Amino acid sequence: MGERVTIPADVRAKLAAATDPVELCDDAGNVVGYALTPAQMAALDARPPLPTGPWTDAEIQHIAARLRDPNRPKHTMAEVMRLVEGE
Repeated sequence: MGERVTIPADVRAKLAAATDPVELCDDAGNVVGYALTPAQMAALDARPPLPTGPWTDAEIQHIAARLRDPNRPKHTMAEVMRLVEGE
C-alpha cells in the first residue's frame, strides 16, 4: 500500500457507513480519489493479474511498422479466410 493519510472523525464516520465506493473530492468538486471498504479492497487484491500478451514491445513495434507500410501486400477477406482455415 502507498502513503497513509489520517482523516477527521466525521469523515471516518461517513466512510464507515458507506457500503459502496465513495468519491473523495476537493473543494472545487474534482474527484481526487476513491475510498473502498476493507472488503472491497480485499476483493480487488484477490483478482488474478491481467494477462500479458505473448509479444515483446519490440515485436509489437515491428508488426505496427509493417502494418503502416503502404507497399505491404493487401488481401481480400476471402483470401484471409482461406489462409486462416488452411485451404
